[in-house]
Formats: sequence, structure tokens, C-alpha cells
Amino acid sequence: ILCSTKKRLPNKKMPDISPQTLGLTNTEEECSFDEEPFIEQIIENRVQEIGYSVPTQLTCAVWDEINETGPNILFVHFSQLDTLQDHLASTYCPGVQSERQNAAAAESSKKYVIRLKDGKGRGEDISLNDWIDAKLQTIEFALKLSGGSCKYKTRKMEDYLSFCPSKMLQVFPEK
Repeated sequence: ILCSTKKRLPNKKMPDISPQTLGLTNTEEECSFDEEPFIEQIIENRVQEIGYSVPTQLTCAVWDEINETGPNILFVHFSQLDTLQDHLASTYCPGVQSERQNAAAAESSKKYVIRLKDGKGRGEDISLNDWIDAKLQTIEFALKLSGGSCKYKTRKMEDYLSFCPSKMLQVFPEK
């Protein structure tokens, strides 16, 4: 959302952050910003999707309800949403073509870069994906972002989902 050229819809979760605060540079080829203000202004404030993470939604109460009532629940990896949508459309709406909402984002060759700085103002640029991979296991704990419970069950389900060839997983009660 930081590097989008499209106008955003109003969102009460999005604080008023100036591009200068983030050290934002946005061109056709690359979007870059500084690490420290990104963490302080975006991640710590739980802006957009960060505030609605999976552990805050799949709480112990939800897992208990799944075990109690045994509903038909299907978890789908985001990469398979088009496949699921095509199947649902062909089954329940024959003749209707499913619509692709994020095709432009998937086809983008734009680079996203985060600037790291040491205590003396020097640093290096790394890709945002590499930064996320490096921080993934510690940032939730370090910034106290979890906000949920029963994370082990959720992470176990995510692991099963990632190793499942179809990337679709039906969940059954544990009883």
C-alpha cells in the first residue's frame, strides 16, 4: 500500500504517514523505504493486514468451536484462490467466468527494497522479501504482535497446508 500509485480507500487503521517520514522513494521500477520508520509507523501500529493476522482470528475459542460443532471448513493457500473460484463458478454458476482481481500485482516486476541503517547512518538495501524471511520468526515476538491464542494449532494447520499438493486442506474435529 505504501508504494501504490492507486488511490487508497479511507481506512481508519492507516495512520497519516508522510513519504518523507518513511524515506519513501517510489519509481516505476522500484519502491524503497527505511527500515526503522517502517517498523515503528507501519508494523507496530498494525496497519492494514498486520492488524488482522491469522493468530488473532483463529483463536482457541474458534478451534474449540470447530471441535465442538464439526463444521465443513476448507483452508486454501492464497495461490490456489483462482482454482477454487473457477471450481465454485463452474459448479454453482455455469457460464459465468470468474474474475481476477489481483492479476496486475502478480504480473508486476517492480522491486520492493528496504534500507537498513547502522548506528552511524550507513547501511544497505535488501529486498523486502529477503527482509521478511530474515525477520519472520522473531518480529512477532519482539514487537508483541501475536494477539492470539492456540497458535500451535494454527501453525500446524499452515504446515499441513503448505505441504499438501493441492494447497487445500479440509479440517476435521479432533474428537
